[in-house]
Amino acid sequence: MKSSKVIPVSPCSKNDLDDIATRILYNYQKEVLINIEPVNIEDLFEIDIPEITGVLTGYDSLNPGILGVTNAATMTSYVDVELAEATDSVNKRRYRATVAHESAHCIKHVKQLKEFASILGKDEMSHYRTEKSNIPSYKDPEWQAWYLGGALLMPKANITKAYEKYGELELPNIFDVNISFVRIRLDKLGLTK
Repeated sequence: MKSSKVIPVSPCSKNDLDDIATRILYNYQKEVLINIEPVNIEDLFEIDIPEITGVLTGYDSLNPGILGVTNAATMTSYVDVELAEATDSVNKRRYRATVAHESAHCIKHVKQLKEFASILGKDEMSHYRTEKSNIPSYKDPEWQAWYLGGALLMPKANITKAYEKYGELELPNIFDVNISFVRIRLDKLGLTK
């Protein structure tokens, strides 16, 4: 069974995460903030994230059920190669969400957790793992990574405009993501009724 324990990270609000996504996209893919179009998340992960964070990114065969992994100690982030090579639209879009999620970990958590480990020592880190249910979402690295990943793929201003113009059902095609990810993003932004 997968552990539900995480190391709490520095608090970060939804607005802060949206701002981080906007700044990164402004610096690396400005055109997606001007036009409503899919973010080239692969270039962000493969080229820009290593430049921004110093984290080595790539693709590897991961254990069954693991779609992505980011390791602060080794400064690496990998997405499952089988998912990356998927040809059906559901898994292609799941791949894009996973790449965005791991990119978010690189941006938001690697440096922080590496510094934490250097102060405590690797063995002491496990003592700080806390049940996810016992920490607020804004301190949960997984919640932060999913939120920031959604903000990278569907920038706040863009999804707001697209939702108002086209409605929910067109958004998966506009942003090249699965409908469930769109619905979560809309809900987190308070755009759903």
